[in-house]
Amino acid sequence: MNSAAVQRRSTIAIAAVLGVVSLATVGLLAVLPAAAAAVPVAAMVAYGIWALPLKHTMTAYLFLCLLLEGLGTPLGGVWESPFKLPSDLFFVNLNLITGIGALRLPVIDMMVLALYVVSSFRQGRGELTSRTPSVRALNIALLVQFVTIISLDLWGTFTGGNFNESLWQLRQMLLFPLRAVLVVRAYDGSTRELVMMARLLVVVAFIKSLVGSYFLRFVATPQGLDPEFTTSHHDTLIFVPVLLLAFHLLLEDFQWKRVMSLLWWLPVVVLGMLDNDRRLAWVSLGGAVLASFAMSPLTRFKRFLVRVGIVTAPLMLVYFIVGWSQTSPIFAGAQLFKSLIVGNSEQTIDYRDMENFNVLFTWSQNPAMPLGFGHMFINAVQLPDISSAMPTWQYHPHNQWLWMFTIGGPIGFSLMYMPFMLTIFLAGRVYRRGGPVTDRVAALTIIGIMISCLNQMFGDMGTLGFTLPVMASIAVGMTSKMAVRTGAWPASRPARRRASEPELSSPPAQWSPSPGGVTSP
Repeated sequence: MNSAAVQRRSTIAIAAVLGVVSLATVGLLAVLPAAAAAVPVAAMVAYGIWALPLKHTMTAYLFLCLLLEGLGTPLGGVWESPFKLPSDLFFVNLNLITGIGALRLPVIDMMVLALYVVSSFRQGRGELTSRTPSVRALNIALLVQFVTIISLDLWGTFTGGNFNESLWQLRQMLLFPLRAVLVVRAYDGSTRELVMMARLLVVVAFIKSLVGSYFLRFVATPQGLDPEFTTSHHDTLIFVPVLLLAFHLLLEDFQWKRVMSLLWWLPVVVLGMLDNDRRLAWVSLGGAVLASFAMSPLTRFKRFLVRVGIVTAPLMLVYFIVGWSQTSPIFAGAQLFKSLIVGNSEQTIDYRDMENFNVLFTWSQNPAMPLGFGHMFINAVQLPDISSAMPTWQYHPHNQWLWMFTIGGPIGFSLMYMPFMLTIFLAGRVYRRGGPVTDRVAALTIIGIMISCLNQMFGDMGTLGFTLPVMASIAVGMTSKMAVRTGAWPASRPARRRASEPELSSPPAQWSPSPGGVTSP
C-alpha cells in the first residue's frame, strides 16, 4: 500500500474517532451534563497512551498524580482551589460521574492499567519504551509483592472478610508494583532524566506551596479558621524530598552559585511545609538528614554544619528546656519536639496510642497466621466514635506497619515491604560507588523518599493516598536503572542499544534542579 493510501486511511480513522467523540459529548450534554467533559478527556488520554512514548505519558501521569491529589475537595471545607475541576476529572470514581456502577475506578487508576497493558505489548519496540536493563532482584520483589497482596485478599475473603472494604485497603498497594514497573519501562535512569524528575518535583512542590499559603492567609485566617493542614496530609511526601534535594546538593558539592539558584523556589517550599503543619514531615526530614550524615564523607558543607552544631548545642539545650512548658510561637520548635515525645497534651490518653493498642491486640489473637485483607481491628479499648467523619474507620488504622503485620503476618509483611528495603539497599550501593554529583544526590534523595514513605505508613495511613505509592514507584524505578548504569548491581538482561545512541554512563559534571542546571564538562 502506497504512502498516499496509508495517509488517506489514517485521515479517515482520525475523522471517525473525532466524530464518535463529538457525538458522545453532545449526547451526554443532553442526558448527563456532568459527565460530558469526561469524554474528550478520556479520548485524549487514550490517544496519548497508545501513540506517545511511555516516557512522555508516564511523566504526565506522575505530574498529575502529585499535583492534583488533595485539591479536589474544598480546602478546610470552605475554599475550592483552581485545580478542583481537573482533580475531579482524574480522581473521582467514574461511577459517580457516569452513573455506571461497574466503573469504580478513577481515570488516574485506569491510566495505570492501560499504560501497563500497552507497554507490555510494546516493550523493547522502537522508542516507545526503555531498552536499558534493570535489577532482576527488584523486579522479582515487585512480582512477589503483587502476588502476596492478591493472596492475602483471597485469604481474607475466605476467612470472612469484607471484600468491598478489602479493595479500599489494598487498592494503592496493589497498583504500586504496576507503577514501579512502568517507571522501569519508561525511563533509563540517565542524568538528564534524573534532572527532569527533580524539576518535576520542584514545580509540584512550588505550586502546592503557593496554593496552601494563599488558602491559609487569604481565606482561612480572615475567617478565623485554624485548618489542620492546608493542602493534604500526603504532601509531606513532596515537600520533604524536595527540601532533601536542596540539602544534598549543598552537602555533596557546595557552591555559592548553587545556593543562589535554590533561592528562587526553596523559601516558598519551606513556607508551604510550615503551613501544611504535619509533625511527620519534620520527623521524616530529620531522619533522612541523619541518614545522609551517617553515609556521606566529611565534605566542606558537612564540616561547617558539624562546627555550627557543636557551637550552638548548649544554646539549643537551653531553648528546649525553657520552651518545654511555653506556648509562645518563639518556642514552636520545642513544642513540636515535645508533642513527638509525650503526644497530645490536650488528651489524657492519645487516640493513636489507644488505636495502636487495639491493632496490637488484634494481631496478638493469632500472631503467626495472616488475618488477610477485608477485616477490621478489634476495638478492645473503646475509642471515640469517629464514624460520622469516617464510617469505615476500623478497617483503616493510622499505623499501617502494625496493621500490615496483622493482615500479612511476619512473612506477608516482609514480602510486601521487600521492594522498599531493596531500594534503600541499592541506593546505598549507588552512593558508595561515588560517581558524579547527580548520582550521589539522587541516591541520597531516594533514600530520603523511602524513609518519608515508611514514616507516613507508620503514622498516617500513607497507602490510602496516591502520593506515597507514586513517590515510592519513582524511587524504586530510578534506583533499579541507576544501580545497573553505575555498576552497583548486575543487569537483569543485556542492554539493547543502537550504536547511534549515547552512553547513559557519561553524566554532566554540574547539576542543579533549576532551569539550565545541566552543563557539560
